Parts: sequence; structure tokens; C-alpha cells
Amino acid sequence: MHTPSATCRLPLLLAITAALAAATAAAAPGDALNVSLESRWADGPSYAVHAEGHIVYCGNGGVLEIWDCFNRFSPYLLGRLATPSAIFDIEVSGGYAYLANYQAGLLVVDVGDMRAPAVVARLQTDGDLYRIALDGSLVYACDFDYGLRIIDASDPADPTEIGSYLTDCRPSDVVVAGGLAYVADMYDSGLMILDVGSPATPALVGYYYGDDPPWAVDLVGTTAYLVGDYGGFAVVDVSDPADPGEVATAWMNDVGYDVTVQGDYAFVANDWDGLGIYDLSALPSITRVGHRDTAGKAWRLALAGDVAYVADQAGGLYALDVTGAPVIGLIDHRQTPGLLQPVALHGNFAYLSDESNGLWIVRCRPPAYPVEMGFCALPGSPYHLDVAGDYAYVACYAGHLQIVDVSDPAAPFPAGYYETPTYPLGTGAVSVAVQGTYAYLVDRYWGLYVLDVTDPTAPVGVGSWGMISYPMDVDVAGDFVYAVDQIAGFRIFDVSDPADPVQRHFVSLEGTSWAVTVDGGRAFVSRGWRGLTVFDVSDPDAIALVTHYTGLSNCKEVAVCGDYAYVADGGRMRVLDIASLPAIAEVGYYDTGGGALGIAAASDLILVGDWEDGLYLLSNDLVLPSAADDSAPARPVLRQNFPNPFNPRTTISFDLPAVARVALAVYAVDGRRVTTLIDGERGPGPHRVVWHGRDAAGRPVSSGTYFYRLEVDGRRAVRGMVLLK
Repeated sequence: MHTPSATCRLPLLLAITAALAAATAAAAPGDALNVSLESRWADGPSYAVHAEGHIVYCGNGGVLEIWDCFNRFSPYLLGRLATPSAIFDIEVSGGYAYLANYQAGLLVVDVGDMRAPAVVARLQTDGDLYRIALDGSLVYACDFDYGLRIIDASDPADPTEIGSYLTDCRPSDVVVAGGLAYVADMYDSGLMILDVGSPATPALVGYYYGDDPPWAVDLVGTTAYLVGDYGGFAVVDVSDPADPGEVATAWMNDVGYDVTVQGDYAFVANDWDGLGIYDLSALPSITRVGHRDTAGKAWRLALAGDVAYVADQAGGLYALDVTGAPVIGLIDHRQTPGLLQPVALHGNFAYLSDESNGLWIVRCRPPAYPVEMGFCALPGSPYHLDVAGDYAYVACYAGHLQIVDVSDPAAPFPAGYYETPTYPLGTGAVSVAVQGTYAYLVDRYWGLYVLDVTDPTAPVGVGSWGMISYPMDVDVAGDFVYAVDQIAGFRIFDVSDPADPVQRHFVSLEGTSWAVTVDGGRAFVSRGWRGLTVFDVSDPDAIALVTHYTGLSNCKEVAVCGDYAYVADGGRMRVLDIASLPAIAEVGYYDTGGGALGIAAASDLILVGDWEDGLYLLSNDLVLPSAADDSAPARPVLRQNFPNPFNPRTTISFDLPAVARVALAVYAVDGRRVTTLIDGERGPGPHRVVWHGRDAAGRPVSSGTYFYRLEVDGRRAVRGMVLLK
């Protein structure tokens, strides 16, 4: 690894500090400093579904999927598109799909060719975009933090906000009809009715205040139907918008996240209760007459004839036959990942724990081309994991320790398990670390277990140490185990005798300590909003505080590699320079599209597990690749830039078979050269350059299509890319 000298670090850090100070507090997904996005495996929870006849659009984490369900028993995947954040709602009109792209705002996607969906515009909103509704050329968007936004999309390539209304709390759904917007206002138990005849100046007309904060609303004629957070169902007469009146109410078995009314029936996405069907034919009586469970939280639904498509947060996409409602039959099910949390890097593979489903394995090298390899279903809410040899050890906080054979990443299978005792509060295996033939497991309701895993298919408990302070994480180095907990602090155990672990040292820490990472005689303790605490643990009998860094918002996990610590800090991955401890300086960051909770790092690769939109494969621009890592192809190769479309920066990669004279330039569609990125000799192996969307004079260029051309010893290759602002 290349490490800058002390003399060149100071001006570098000063420049970086200035750049960090200029960064906005409300960062958008993809915002970055000194970190490049190599690629993504963007699969994740399913929150959105929309049906247009037999064409079904669904959200798979940050991926838009388009399915042809003409043969509903054998749907065909037409196209996929990775988006900047998780997809929470989808509406389609005129050959365009409009996406509520959570932290990335409104995304407009050209779906004229469903096999190749393409982003044509993105409008960044101030908060998290949750639901949308279309009315002609207008998009009504529920910004969970900043009210109802009204957007003119008459030119889909240039959507423009023209009006807004700050609701009392958090708008969670909207329906528009007859010049009125019906807004479900979450956390205020209300339905707001707004006059949007003049979209630039929406005005409150009427308000219904019920007993349950509503998640969703549907409208049929002059009747509104609300389902809410406490499991409430309300039917409201809105024939007089200024004075809406309650017609009927009922309580369901679980939360109502979505509702669609068809004829005498209401179809409700009922959280853990799956799809519920309610008979409305004898109001004010509301009766549940049908039910079909799904694997996780039923979040969104779409009806197409006699088929109900249900987006289940953890279970994926369900196609359910409601022909004979209330009898519901399963037609098809497409699994997607659920909430992804910790991630482990082992060799060429990333291992991700999915708290609702199990273990996912993704090939992450080369980083530009991640490939989903395999999946292993596991019980008990998988949480933390470690990988050693041919086995993945997964701590399941409702199901003990599961051991998975990953010798064939394409076909992992459960190989063994260790059942921790069940206590009055339950069982809660939350973290595991493996070294040699021993696994060190911590359970929230007991403490530390030492397991002999000489035979991973039959682990044997050999020692334990009880802690009553809710341990959260564990790491191991040499003869010592390091653990942090929710109540008390940081502990060090001597495990030189595995049968008799002994607490060697304890440091009291205020608040919850989420994770611990030990590297080079230093322990890095992640403490949420309190920051990052570093201890010198080179002498277990004389633990010393090195430093405490507070410039973090929600420090959940840290990976250390060389002179850098990489922090999963809520919606941002931060790069900290730790070369000159006790001094710590933030020198880079990358904003993910949801919540960055898991992290792993090597010299050439940073993996960030985001629980909403999958795996990010990143690289630290301050670390130069080792020449030993270079691999020369048989001929020059120009690769597609990533991301594409982009704003404002993108990475262009190419490979050379030998030393050659190289010219790499960017051109406009009229053939005009915009800027030259490389003009000189380069060695064999992979190369990468970042274009920041500026011309040769350093001026930002406009949105549009551009071409980049690589010329190597007289041979040329050209590719296209799209800049969207």
C-alpha cells in the first residue's frame, strides 16, 4: 500500500477538511469525497409493486425489476435497473416509470424498452420520498420529512417542483381526484384534504382525525379508506370535502401499510399478517373474510384482474390468486433479500447476513462485476457473522449459532449449529469471532461462550463467562477476546485456557457500545452517536485510552486497514485517517441510499452493507493499488463507466496488456472534445480515472450524452455515458 509521507499529508488534510466543511448536511445518495463507487449489488427489501396488465414493476431494494406475467405461473424478467436508493413506490404513465426513490428523491425512468430501462431524470427532494401519485403531468410526492411536494413532469427529462404543502406530521400516502389531494398524514391520525386546483398554492379544505395514524389511503367515488399503524381500518365519507365524516371503523390483526378497494372488498397489506381481505358490503360492519400469510412484512400491493401482487419487505414478490376471494391461492413467489446488516469479506466473496432470511454470498472480485453466487436459508434472525476456511459462522439473535458450509459458494448449506441455553428473556446470539479451532460467541442474555469447532459440523462448548450487561459484539486476537456491551462497557478476556476464560480487564463506558474491532494492538469501539473510542490493548494489564473521536452521527461498525478506519455511520461510510493517533481526521466519505450498518475492508476494496439497498463496493482514492495486484489482459479493454447515468462524477476503467501510449478523452455528441483525461504512457494492468463532469477549463458541463474514447497505440475504443443533473 502506498502511504503519503507526513510532509505531504498536512496540505492534503487541510484541503480535505475544507471539502468536508463544504459538504451539505442533507447529503444525497452517491455524494462522495475521495471514495469511488466500483459497483453495487443493489438487491434488498421489497417495498413497492405496480401492475399494468400483465406487466409488473417491483422494487428489489435499490433495483427496479420489470416482469412479464402473461404466463402468471412462469413470469419472465424483462429488465433490471439499479437506482441510487431503495424504491418505495412506483407509478407508470406514458412509457415512463416514476419512482419514490427514498433518500434519492424522485427518479424518472424510460421504460419504453422494458428490456433496457434507463434513468432520464432525478429530482432530489429535501427528505425521504415515500409514496407518489400521478395526475396528468403532475406528480404528487409524499416527502416523509417535508410534506407534500407537487412536481411538474410534463417534460419527464426535466421534472420541476412547482408547489408544496407542509402537512402537520409525515405524509405517508396520497390519492388525487377532482382537483383534490387526499393525504394520509402519519403520526397525526389524520386524512388531510387539499385543494390542488392551483398546484402552486395547495390549500387545506378539510380534515378527518381518526384513532389510528394512517399509512395508506384509497379513494372510490366519494369514499376514502384508511389503514393505519395500530391496525385500524377507517371508512370516511368525503362527499363534502370540507366536512369529512366517519362511516365505519374496525381493528385488523396487524398494521395496514397499503389498501386497495375493489367492489365490496378491501385488500390490505397487513404487515406480518400478510394479505388481508375485508368485506365492506354491509357497512358499518367491516369483516375480515380472507387471509394469506407472507414470509415477512406485507408492505405494498397491486391488483391486476384476479391476481394480487404483494411486495413483502423480507419475502419478496408474491403473486396471489384472488379469483375465489376470500379464498387466496399462491401462484408464484420471487424471493428478494430482506434487511441486510453485517458483511464479511473472505477471499473473492462477500458474505451478507439477512435478518429475515439467511446468508447471501456475492462474488466481489473483480469489484466492477459483482455476481450473486448463492443463498442459504437460516432460522432465528441471522445477525453477525465470521468466515473461516470453508465455513461461515452466523450468530442468530433468535436462533443460536448456525454454521454454513460455503466450500461451494454457489451451493451453501447448513452444516452444524450450537444451541445456546434459553433464558427467561429468550436466546440472543449476537456476534461471533473465529480463530483457529475455536469460535467465540456472545449471547445478549448470558455472555461469552467458547466453542471448539475442530469439527464445524459438531461444535462443542468448552467454556463460558457470564455477563449481565447485554453484550453486543466480540473480536479475538491471540490469547485474548474483546467484547463490548450495551450497558457497561469494554471487556478483555484471557482465553489461553479455552475451558476457563477469565476477565482480564474492564473499562466502563457510558451508553451502548455497538461493535469492537482489534487491529495492531488497538481496539476500536463503535459507540453510536457518541462516536469512536480507541484503546491501546498491546498490554492487556494496562489498557490505555488513545483517543475519542466525536465527529460521527451513528457509529455502528468499523473496519481497519492500514492507515485508515472505515466507519459505517448511518447513511454514510466515513474514511478516517488514523496514521497519526491520537489524531484522527476524516478524509473521505460515501453516502449510501439507506442505512450503512455493515462494513469490511481490504487494501483494494471496501464493502458496505446497507440494510435498505444492498451491497456497495467502494475504493479509497487515497490508496494507490499495489503493482503486485495488477493483472494484464491479452488486449486493451475499455470498460463501461460506473455509475451510469451519473451526477456529477463517474469512474472510467480500462486494462492494458503492456506498456503503451494512451489517450483518453471525453467528447460531446457533436464530436467536440470536452476534456482530455489521460495523455501519456501507462503500464500494464488495470487503470482507473475519475471524470468530475467538467470541461478542460474546469467548468461544469450540462446534462446530456457524452462519449469517451480510448486510444492505445493507434487502436481506438469508444463508449457512451449520460450525465444527469
